[in-house]
Amino acid sequence: MYLSFEDSKPKREKYWELAQECKTDKQKIAFFDEYEEAFSLDPDPGEELNNADMYYREEECDPMNDEEFDQWQDMKWKDYPEKYKLYLFDYVILKGMAYEDFQP
Repeated sequence: MYLSFEDSKPKREKYWELAQECKTDKQKIAFFDEYEEAFSLDPDPGEELNNADMYYREEECDPMNDEEFDQWQDMKWKDYPEKYKLYLFDYVILKGMAYEDFQP
């Protein structure tokens, strides 16, 4: 069932509170692995996640050929590199539009 952005506020607040408990890289990676939904609750669901993915690949990765890009796209959520998980935690959760109501 699709929730509107406003209706998803209780979920977003729960994820924000959980994210605030993550102080170490290990905890942030565990959050990424555990709460995939938290990364797709922005006003246009998944857009911020897609942008973060694109920026990460531009900033942190060597250019990918078609085969490498397909492998990246087909990767299971928990199989992404730790550096990627930390990047998305920062970009989408700590600084993202979905959580700006809760940011200091």
